[in-house]
Amino acid sequence: RRLKDLRAGGIRISLEKVLADIEQRDEIDSNRKISPLKKAEDAVEIDTTNLSIEAQGEEIYNIIKQKGLHFH
Repeated sequence: RRLKDLRAGGIRISLEKVLADIEQRDEIDSNRKISPLKKAEDAVEIDTTNLSIEAQGEEIYNIIKQKGLHFH
């Protein structure tokens, strides 16, 4: 998506450069001294690559139910 957005804005850039820039950004965000971007210890990762929005919602709902959590 980032590559498409940049190219739509007239920026000529390779996929490799976009990926390198994202990796560099993530490294900086994860290692900054103030409020580093870190995954919570009890976080649940969901691979949404092949899931529709509806399926993503169902997956989240099922995880919440499995953990015995409640929401309003």
